[in-house]
Amino acid sequence: MDSDTKTTYYSKEDLRNVLRLLWSQYVMWTRFALISRTSGTNDTEVVDNRLYEFPRDLAGIFAIYYGEEAASTLQALLQENIKILLSIMESILADNSQETIKLEQQWQENSVKISHLLHTLNQFYDEENIQNLLNNLLYMTEDEITKRKNKQYYQDVYQYDFIEYHSLMIADILWNGFINKFYQ
Repeated sequence: MDSDTKTTYYSKEDLRNVLRLLWSQYVMWTRFALISRTSGTNDTEVVDNRLYEFPRDLAGIFAIYYGEEAASTLQALLQENIKILLSIMESILADNSQETIKLEQQWQENSVKISHLLHTLNQFYDEENIQNLLNNLLYMTEDEITKRKNKQYYQDVYQYDFIEYHSLMIADILWNGFINKFYQ
């Protein structure tokens, strides 16, 4: 960590890189969770546990800038987000559309809480935009799950590329908020 304004802050470049890394890992481990479930491997628990490291890691960054209480709240919301996502994955793979609809509603409620928290912490985070980005991430991931389930591997792989790009957009939006609030 280099110092721009405070000794514990990341340099602007390092902050951008670590946010992008974490969001890339989030979508990558989500993909691995999907592949584990569809291929019948015995690594689902290990992969899921690794996916659950994302909330802790992102909250660690937020703790530096916004304090432990805000970071803890964000971590809990992101853990719930992953729990819902994995349940959605299971419901789609089981062809349980009623359960999927119920879980989508839970995801949307969770994304409202996450986007509201972020906007409360930093006025440079547009609450509606973040909520839309999170919901779009869900819909793209649901499409990926469906393509994988239906053995449309070519489309599945390209859907992942879109998801990865989308996650980098989320990271950059978070980074811009940090920059505008803490580095100007």
